Amino acid sequence: MPSPDFPLDYVDYTSISFPSDRISLLAVRRAHPDEIDIEDPENFFSTDHVQHTLGTVIYVERLLARAAYEKAIGKPGNILQERGLSRQDCIKDLAAWYVKYGVCSGRKQTELLIREVEKQAAGQASGKGR
Repeated sequence: MPSPDFPLDYVDYTSISFPSDRISLLAVRRAHPDEIDIEDPENFFSTDHVQHTLGTVIYVERLLARAAYEKAIGKPGNILQERGLSRQDCIKDLAAWYVKYGVCSGRKQTELLIREVEKQAAGQASGKGR
């Protein structure tokens, strides 16, 4: 529940353009041909495999957005630390996934893409908090 000091304790993720928005089904097929280009590919989409790849990409992106938003409104604490993560570890993991799914070519590009996500999220904090 939001505190009186921080009435909007969430990010409007629907208004953010995330790098993962660029992941196409073709990119997923290319990354996992032995699991998708088979007779029964629905097993790929109904297993934990998707949660440990695409689901994690989505989770980490949104966590970084939330961290930027909360910092911008002056909320105490750090959601990344609370979850046992660091920003740099998140960037490292996202870079590997982004390369695998054809979003970008490496860590430097990932850093730029995530800075843009953080900028969008922090921009939502205008007039809130502090």
